[in-house]
Amino acid sequence: MGRTFFPEEKEGFGVLEYIPTFTEDDIFNKYVQLFGEDSVWKNYTNIRNSIREQQSRPKAARLLIHRGGQEPDAEHLNKSYDMFYQDGKTYMIPIEGMIAALRYRVETTKMMDVKGLTRFHALDAYGYAMCMYRSSNGEFYVHSYYRDHCYSEYGPREVSF
Repeated sequence: MGRTFFPEEKEGFGVLEYIPTFTEDDIFNKYVQLFGEDSVWKNYTNIRNSIREQQSRPKAARLLIHRGGQEPDAEHLNKSYDMFYQDGKTYMIPIEGMIAALRYRVETTKMMDVKGLTRFHALDAYGYAMCMYRSSNGEFYVHSYYRDHCYSEYGPREVSF
């Protein structure tokens, strides 16, 4: 039989996300186009080129499901990158998180990660764990922290393919 195009169902995972072959910078620029230059803060000159490594994904466009919601998964809060790196689960990488954040804002007019921070299963060129959140001045922020940094409202978002 052929390949299935729908993600494996998981209890509690109710948001279906389409991940096209766009780059992280394409999504970031779309965010700017829709919400204005002052709605974002970009830590990296080129997000795509700043990713040193990330959890592997198919090269083609794909569907995934996740729990959704404004904040990171409750069951994964307070986990540093080093804590979830080898647990065998699949977590959002930058392109997936950025698309989810853009779609969430378009659909709800609210931002993701208002009090928390989503950690990506990705490291930047310096070996820091990449993440996204809403900054204190209300901007969408793609940034990084030490791999072992953890805090009670920070954590990854699990996904299923």
